[in-house]
Amino acid sequence: MSQSQFIINWEWREGVVAYVVKGQPNRKPYTSNPADAQRWKTKAAAERFLSRKDPTWASMCRIVELGQ
Repeated sequence: MSQSQFIINWEWREGVVAYVVKGQPNRKPYTSNPADAQRWKTKAAAERFLSRKDPTWASMCRIVELGQ
């Protein structure tokens, strides 16, 4: 039985959604392609990630469950 995974997205401009990726020093920490998004095994893990980020930015984010 497969388990769900979670990704984080945010609408940084009206109608424009970006997805969080694992940060690399040589690239932006987001992508427009959900297939490239970083995945978390639990919603709690995604929430912990957001809790360590800037509260203003985190408030614009949404945790999305990917059913598998």
